[in-house]
Amino acid sequence: MLFNELISQAGKTMGLSQLHPNAQGSLSLSIDGKTFTIKHFENTDQVFVVYEFEKLPSRDAERSRAMEFFLKENCFYKGVGGGIVGLKDDVPYYTYRTELENLTPSTLLDILKAVVETCFDLEKRLSDALSEA
Repeated sequence: MLFNELISQAGKTMGLSQLHPNAQGSLSLSIDGKTFTIKHFENTDQVFVVYEFEKLPSRDAERSRAMEFFLKENCFYKGVGGGIVGLKDDVPYYTYRTELENLTPSTLLDILKAVVETCFDLEKRLSDALSEA
């Protein structure tokens, strides 16, 4: 199934009949005030679901705790639900990768739901970890 068709069918399932990616193969969805991006790289047939967390704290102690938290969660995919958290320009990103050929509208929506739940859970647990000190 082509990526554009996949997004269109998933959108119809969600009641969003006009859902489609931009020319770069990217689509952003706002869910409970948070932005999740679905990105397709045509030359690799990989599809990514990405979430951008808030920038790391500027204070050294909080920054260290936040980085330690994400490292622990990444270890053996313990708390990241099959995705991974990486860091770019002091901003943590959660990324879940899958192959386009493995996706149906239903599996894409299942993955999106799991990513949303994982990221919301990570944010809550990070907030708790930062407030413990």
